[in-house]
Order: sequence, then C-alpha cells, then structure tokens
Amino acid sequence: MPVLEKTLRIEAPVEKVYAFWRDFHRFAEFLPAVRSIDVLSETQSHWVVSAPFNTTVEFTAETTEHVPNRYLRWESLHGAGVDVVRSGGEITFYPEDDGAATRVALRFSYTLPSEAAQRVVDTLAALGYPGRDFDENLAIIKQRIEAAP
Repeated sequence: MPVLEKTLRIEAPVEKVYAFWRDFHRFAEFLPAVRSIDVLSETQSHWVVSAPFNTTVEFTAETTEHVPNRYLRWESLHGAGVDVVRSGGEITFYPEDDGAATRVALRFSYTLPSEAAQRVVDTLAALGYPGRDFDENLAIIKQRIEAAP
C-alpha cells in the first residue's frame, strides 16, 4: 500500500488551520486536480478528481474520526471509483510557538486493485507523480491558510 507523508509548518493558530481543513469542500476552488466536491452529510463527501492519462476518479470519502484542533481521519467508501483506488488518511495538528503556528502531519495511503495498476503507478512515481502533486497541493493549502484573515 503506497503511503504519502508530509509534515509542514503553517504560520497560523491551530484553530484556524483545523477550521480550514474541516471546510475541505472549498478545495475544488484552488486545487487543480480536484474537479468537484459535493458535501453529502456532515461526515461524507463525493469527490471527482483528475487522474493520469486524461481520466477521472470518483469516490465518496467519510470522515471516520475527528477531534477539533487535534486530528481528522478519513477513508474512501465502497462505490464509484473505489474499485480503482481505495484510500484513507489522517491529518494531525500540533500547536507551536505558544499557539502562533501549527505543525501539520499528513499521512495519505491508497491501495490499487491489481499488480498491473501498481506497476503503472510505480512508473508514474519515478516521474514524481503523485508525490509532486501532493507537495504542490500542500504548498497551495499552506499559502491559502496563511493569507486568510
């Protein structure tokens, strides 16, 4: 199961950083690969994202656990797109500098349906995908949070 992990420092209080991540439906406004996010309920959302080779992947994500200002956990549910990729993740928030900044630790994992699909992803990984996109998206999110009032 491939895993992407990243830790970054955001110059904003943990309450602001957590609130931004909880309002993830807005990610489609500024993350290039996210085509749409429809909020289905307080814990579920339907995502459409661009994928390699001019394809899209659709999935329903469910927030499985969260503690305000501490962490969020999510996973994809059975349904459209999940036969292609199953995914899940966790983001943990650590206040720093007496609350003036936040260290964010993000872990995202995914499982592919076949060895053939894994070989394709391994080839793409050698070219920097999806790690490069992951890093670029986190840089965009960091910039948005720090620039927000």
